[in-house]
Amino acid sequence: MKENNDGNIPFYVALALFVILVVLGLTYMTQNSNDYNDRGTFGDMFGFANALFTGLSVVGLIATILLQRKDLNIQRDELKKQTDSIHVQNFENTFFQMLSLYGNFISTIEKDDLKGRNYINHLSTGISRPILSFLTYKQNTIDLDRVRNIYFELHQYNRSEMDHHLRIIYSIIELINTTERVNKIKYFRIFKANVSLDELILLYYGCLYKDDLILKNLIENFPIFEDLLPIHTLHPNIKNYYKKSVYNE
Repeated sequence: MKENNDGNIPFYVALALFVILVVLGLTYMTQNSNDYNDRGTFGDMFGFANALFTGLSVVGLIATILLQRKDLNIQRDELKKQTDSIHVQNFENTFFQMLSLYGNFISTIEKDDLKGRNYINHLSTGISRPILSFLTYKQNTIDLDRVRNIYFELHQYNRSEMDHHLRIIYSIIELINTTERVNKIKYFRIFKANVSLDELILLYYGCLYKDDLILKNLIENFPIFEDLLPIHTLHPNIKNYYKKSVYNE
């Protein structure tokens, strides 16, 4: 804990001034005295006066050191603020560049005459529609293997696009999660504001299909799927694949 000795400095200065004034006053009185004995006695006091002024110089040195220490503490605090500011600025530069890269990928992705979010919607529908049909047919029961098989059929033809989508999301969330001294929830919310529901559905089923614990453990640090409806998360057996933290529960 930083000590605060600034309050002692005025006392030391006042004490030094008082002693100096006393010595000057005695000098004046003695010099105006006609008694040679008084002047001789006063002359003997100069040895004490020298020691006194030496002590006062030490007091002044201590006061100087305290002032310098105060300045150093202020400089250290300012340097820490500047370092933290540069740290956040560097993070934000990387974060917003990656966010721009993600937005550019989504807007330019194209296959079979479908482009951008229309293609993403096509992929999302390609997963959810057969799953919902299966649920209707099987009276609302489904297992993880069946979900993975449905994803696999779509993934076979769209592997490059779907895997690239997952890699970019992983990179952004990893950057947020591993960077210290930043408001992680704040930047996660900024990222999530740029992600559509269809993109979340692809991420949701992508982790289920790949059974990628690295990606799964990473996204479980954030309420990434809080906007998904029960119709998206399916049966509790499927929903429970993830921790409750992803649903903000």
